[in-house]
Amino acid sequence: MDGDTLTRHDNTLAVHPAQGLTRATDKAHKCGRTSNMTTTNPQAALITVADACTRLHLSRPTVYLLINTGQLRSFKVGKARRIPVGAIDEYIDNMLAGTESGPGAA
Repeated sequence: MDGDTLTRHDNTLAVHPAQGLTRATDKAHKCGRTSNMTTTNPQAALITVADACTRLHLSRPTVYLLINTGQLRSFKVGKARRIPVGAIDEYIDNMLAGTESGPGAA
């Protein structure tokens, strides 16, 4: 794969072509985050809504719906909303256990 490199980021394998957006940065751009994804600290205790979008592979409105319905814990610091990394894990565990219904479910 001349000019392309493989990297591991958040348990996913991404191909970084010599030019253009990668899938990870394209997804982050759609969530309203335009900064370089490589600056995100994977060890951070708190993440932004844009980071939650990327980690959950969900859209920004869907993440806010999860927050507003109490399915995803978060809090505000001033105007900034932060999500504990553990809240992401709890949401995934709840979905796997079938204890919560997803957004739009009847």
